[in-house]
Amino acid sequence: MTTWLITFVAVFALDFIWVQYTMATANHQPYRAAFWSAWIYVAGGLSTILYINDHWLLIPAIVGAMSGTFLSVKTGG
Repeated sequence: MTTWLITFVAVFALDFIWVQYTMATANHQPYRAAFWSAWIYVAGGLSTILYINDHWLLIPAIVGAMSGTFLSVKTGG
């Protein structure tokens, strides 16, 4: 169960970070975009490692992705 929570949080964070990166890029903020792009690889790598080992972890990954994007866009980033 702990791995499901970690996967959810990792992918939630990943999608939140993607929104931050996209907004920084759209606003022509190169330093901010570069900062967020580095975190994309950290969160993306962690989540990929988790669900490669257990394909059932795609379930919390999908829910985390939807939740992270929804909350980030809803709150304005």
